[in-house]
Amino acid sequence: VRRDGQVYVDDAAVTMAEFRASFRALAEQRGASGVYLRADERVPYGTVVQVLAVMRASGVGDVGLVAEPEELR
Repeated sequence: VRRDGQVYVDDAAVTMAEFRASFRALAEQRGASGVYLRADERVPYGTVVQVLAVMRASGVGDVGLVAEPEELR
């Protein structure tokens, strides 16, 4: 999920409706390789939870969360 709230699947931008409609098939295709959620730190928490809820409702039991290392200042 990008800073502006835009949802991407791999490198393709999708609407939330498209994400809901297509995510189950994507998760089944990925199978054992799993699925991961990455969101910009400035994305509202509610948006991240909404995306995660779609992922979980699609039958995905294990969602990996991708965290970027904090830059040293």
